[in-house]
Amino acid sequence: MGSISVTEHSDLSCVFCHFNGPKATKKFESLKKEYAFKAINELKPKTQLYFAATGERFLDPNAELYIKYNG
Repeated sequence: MGSISVTEHSDLSCVFCHFNGPKATKKFESLKKEYAFKAINELKPKTQLYFAATGERFLDPNAELYIKYNG
């Protein structure tokens, strides 16, 4: 099993969130896609992979690419 955190960007401001809450500095960075693909390629075939985020993972412009990518 693996997990890749792809983005810090969030349009939400949840009171409990120390990454994007109302008292936190908003972040808008996403993982560079070459790093994500490198990590994916280093996993063994059929490894269960989660795309986690400290933000909203589908705000990453490459989210769909990662999900569809087949090595």
